[in-house]
Amino acid sequence: MDVSEWWVLVERIGEPCKVLETHGVGAREAADEVAARVAREFKPRVMRVVRQRLVYRRPEGGYLVRVEGMTGEDYFRVSVVELVARLDGKGNAVTSA
Repeated sequence: MDVSEWWVLVERIGEPCKVLETHGVGAREAADEVAARVAREFKPRVMRVVRQRLVYRRPEGGYLVRVEGMTGEDYFRVSVVELVARLDGKGNAVTSA
């Protein structure tokens, strides 16, 4: 790939662990800004009311967030990642057509 393509991933931590949202951003600086906003504003579907949110910045980038609701808590991770390859099912590079 000639141009870096940065993404922000929101992953639920725990059982089940899964990617909840993705945001294709483009530039690294923009991805960092989107990640900070998502860490402050994302509301897990299991939470009807958010009472408190603890946002921890991870040394390698991104955030770990603990959201407390009326009946419990939930954790999610916001990661800034770089797409380094786009491959087909056989592992060959996909070219833009």
